[in-house]
Amino acid sequence: MRSDLIQLAASFLRPLAPEPSGVAPDLRPLDGIRAVLFDVYGTLLVSAAGEPIEFGRPCGVEAVRAAVDACGVALRSPDDAAEVDRLLHKAVRDAKRRRRDAGVAHPEIDIVAIWAEVLDRSLERGFTAAGRSGVDLEKLALVHECVVNPVWRMPGAADALAVLRGRGLVLGIVSNAQFYTPVILRALLGTDLADLGVDDGCSAWSYRAGIGKPDPALFALAAGGLRVRHGIAPGDALFVGNHMEKDVTAAAAAGFRTCLFAGDARSLRLAVRSGAPARPDAVVAALDQIPGLLVRA
Repeated sequence: MRSDLIQLAASFLRPLAPEPSGVAPDLRPLDGIRAVLFDVYGTLLVSAAGEPIEFGRPCGVEAVRAAVDACGVALRSPDDAAEVDRLLHKAVRDAKRRRRDAGVAHPEIDIVAIWAEVLDRSLERGFTAAGRSGVDLEKLALVHECVVNPVWRMPGAADALAVLRGRGLVLGIVSNAQFYTPVILRALLGTDLADLGVDDGCSAWSYRAGIGKPDPALFALAAGGLRVRHGIAPGDALFVGNHMEKDVTAAAAAGFRTCLFAGDARSLRLAVRSGAPARPDAVVAALDQIPGLLVRA
């Protein structure tokens, strides 16, 4: 992981407090839990958007300007930032459509490859003075994300991980994410995920897998890691997330027990677009409530 990107993320991000959701916790005791896996956006991180690569945000043009300025890419005119923003939206939509046409129900994109395409098209259309050549695409994508999707550490995130690790539970992550997500977590939590007890072999990141939630196959990747590395079945693992469809229902479909995180009204998603939602095994309003759910063996 690049230390310069960690420092860059830290320089852009500012404290952001969660907003109470008003959802009552359901803190019923859960026994037999040997592993706890977490969502990132809206769960470990305060995030108004809920996850990366969502569009229609009011600061999209501002984010493009900040990203190209950080990487020394000159716009032909200030107004061309809006044109680059439109190219970015279209490139993401087209990439996902091609994957869906190929039979992938819930495709994830590679944001670095998307930005390479966007810069080349921007040069072709006269919006910028340069294409991808010589541009630090990871830096470009990170700065854009930090501006378009401000995040901050969720209160109690590092402490909850430390308590669970201290009890000997296996920890992991299943998240819709991009390469910069671990970078941002490192910047905000102050240490590597591995140092917090997160087992990368029991985690599943959408940008690595090429598929995203709510596809149960992403959870199946983490479930496979739990079985092979620790002999833990999905039914002995708890997944914690803020989205009823992408987290609770999808994780339950893959055999996990589930906990709805209702700690931030802005990122809490209770609607399910199709099918019947799964009932979470527990509901928490703060991450420090999670250790109290788990009955000690």
